[in-house]
Amino acid sequence: GLKFDSKAEHKRWQYLAVLERAGEILDLRMQVPFELIAAQVAPSGKKHRPTVYLADFVYRLPCGSCVVEDVK
Repeated sequence: GLKFDSKAEHKRWQYLAVLERAGEILDLRMQVPFELIAAQVAPSGKKHRPTVYLADFVYRLPCGSCVVEDVK
């Protein structure tokens, strides 16, 4: 039931899933939002929505580092 934006993204997901099953990466997630700029209200009262980056994949390495990937 997963949907991908491109064939390249689907192929990368399959590869990362194999790495996760092998224990080489941990906690594989897809389409993870990162809020870059919080919602704001201008002095004029106008509201601005937050700026959000949607990462294709996020996972952890066994050493504890977090990896954020965007497939192009």
